[in-house]
Amino acid sequence: MSDLIHAEWFILKKSGSDLKFIVYGCILSVFFSYIDGILQFNRHSLANAAIMGIIICSMIAALITGKHFRTRTAYYEIMDGYSPHAIILSKLIVFGAIIITLWYLPVSVILLVSDGGGDAPLFLLMLLLTLIKYFVIGLSCTLFLKADAGIALMMPRIMLEALAVALADTQVISESTAEWFALCQFGMMSETVPSPIIPKIIIGFIVECTVMYILAYMSYKKKWNINIHLF
Repeated sequence: MSDLIHAEWFILKKSGSDLKFIVYGCILSVFFSYIDGILQFNRHSLANAAIMGIIICSMIAALITGKHFRTRTAYYEIMDGYSPHAIILSKLIVFGAIIITLWYLPVSVILLVSDGGGDAPLFLLMLLLTLIKYFVIGLSCTLFLKADAGIALMMPRIMLEALAVALADTQVISESTAEWFALCQFGMMSETVPSPIIPKIIIGFIVECTVMYILAYMSYKKKWNINIHLF
């Protein structure tokens, strides 16, 4: 798998535009993650806006991965006989390392310096799990369809988050149900991390990452060919 990791990084580095896209996108997303009406470097702003940064970073990684299928370069990994696990994990490792380095670490340092009291480390751990969950969802959607159109599968998931917040505000669904969705979870963590939220974040992380990884794996293993195009 190390060969695939090196190859993935080499392709990204030599692409020029793709590398700039994800680097600039992650850096800009650091600031988007602190904009709650206005730019404020504090926990309250991050709790309300972090999902935006997470979604942007995840979608950029998914788009770049999908582009490799459009240009056919991604199929060389399959033809070379690499296992589905190796192919999927190599992409998760490379893009995950970039996003964690360029988005999560700066966001965390800013928070710890500007508003790092209380249970900020626990909050940042919950943020990391949510980042990984969305990132795995985005990349797995692309690998499942083997096309950049896979990013479209993220949209219902994002809309579901927004819908849960709206329904909870109007009391159409209970607060305990809304607590399973990241937007609601972070809205409740702007000052402290409520104990009931922690297991729900962890369970959601495990379940969604597992399901999406299995779908991506089965798509490679069974050689599924799902033709969906955005344009």
